[in-house]
Amino acid sequence: MEPSLHALFNALQIRSTETGEPNEYILEAVDSCLISQYPKYVTLSTPNSQKLPLPNPTYLAIHAGCAQVTHLSGAGDYIEQTLRYIEDTCTLSEDEGSTNILLTAILSSIHHGGRRMAYFPYLRRTYATRWVSAHASLAMSHPSQ
Repeated sequence: MEPSLHALFNALQIRSTETGEPNEYILEAVDSCLISQYPKYVTLSTPNSQKLPLPNPTYLAIHAGCAQVTHLSGAGDYIEQTLRYIEDTCTLSEDEGSTNILLTAILSSIHHGGRRMAYFPYLRRTYATRWVSAHASLAMSHPSQ
């Protein structure tokens, strides 16, 4: 699989559905322009099935199901926005080391009241409590001058 197609596959933007013929699949995408330069039907083959076996059809079916659910539920857009947000919030801490990017994104989302954490009230409560506890401890150990 070429790199651009593989990236779309990993991002659940494309999926392959069995046709009933051995190793033949229908290539589908959330947006048809993503795969317009590829054939609709793809037959998987390998020059050496011992050293490079074909993908397990069950795994491809699971991937296709995940891709379809991700797209139909809107979770794909949510995941993409969250990943972009995490990339944008990469910062350095005071000691010039990297901060925990995921925690930064979660706390920022809680602080701004974004809907990102609205889907995860337990995480929101848990991380908010931990954040408040950690910052209260820091404030007590390093009082302002």
